[in-house]
Formats: sequence, C-alpha cells, structure tokens
Amino acid sequence: MVGAAYDSLGYDGFHDWPLLQDRYTLAVPFEYAATLGLIGIEYVPPVGAREDYRDNWRGDDLDQLSCYDGLLALCLN
Repeated sequence: MVGAAYDSLGYDGFHDWPLLQDRYTLAVPFEYAATLGLIGIEYVPPVGAREDYRDNWRGDDLDQLSCYDGLLALCLN
C-alpha cells in the first residue's frame, strides 16, 4: 500500500518548498536563456553537485534531485 507521502518531499509541514523553487529557478535559465544564447552556463554532471535535498524524505536514496543540479554558474553575454 502506498502512503500519501510516498515519493514526495515528506509529510505535510516537514518538506522544504524553497527546494522546489530553487530547482525551478535553475530550470528557467538553463532551458530558455542558455538555449537562446542570452547567457553562458557552467554545467557539470548533476550527480553529487548539490546536497540541499538530503534532509528530505528519501533524499538519502537519490544521487540527484533533478538534472538542473549541475548548473553551477551563469555568465551574461
């Protein structure tokens, strides 16, 4: 049987909403601005690049939270 918190960031009141906002903030420049050539990016393989999700539900089981974890720096062109 699967609970309501399965594959989520945790039980109600114990998850980290800014964690999702941070990943969305990384996704927009990566997918749109860098693709259009408006910015340059420094990207490394995402496995182990960020550790801010480890304290959440099942975070220790993951090598990465998203493919955007490898975005380390931006440069305006």
